[in-house]
Amino acid sequence: MANPLADPYQLYTIRVKVSGIDDDQFYFTKCSPFSVTVGTNEYRNQGNEPFAQNIPTQVKYDPITLSYGMTKSRALFDWLMKAAAGTVERKNVAIQIMSDNGSSTKELWELVNAWPQKWEGYEVDAASNEMAIAHLTLVYDQLNRK
Repeated sequence: MANPLADPYQLYTIRVKVSGIDDDQFYFTKCSPFSVTVGTNEYRNQGNEPFAQNIPTQVKYDPITLSYGMTKSRALFDWLMKAAAGTVERKNVAIQIMSDNGSSTKELWELVNAWPQKWEGYEVDAASNEMAIAHLTLVYDQLNRK
């Protein structure tokens, strides 16, 4: 049996590419869990069957939140501000879970037609020596695992 801890994913090595934003790429320290829920409706057959069947209905993709160390780049914040002004720009977003040395992709997730719903800046504390971490929440229409 293989040791599951022999090659664990390093969750702090997350590279994100946003289609149409030529700001090279973004590195994130944290990504909230992906979540997909298939809704159901109960259907009772008119025959003699004593049970109801569940049939699938709409699929719901929960928003994800990415956390990253602040940089000079305004590209993600500007994308959000366009949505706040009423111009939603839907973009495909590739989230790559990288190997521990960053040389290869372990997993690739794609958010289809994503757009920023929320941006949360960092806490300003002059007495702290911690990294300034911002949070970006994305909503999307579909999730693909490549």
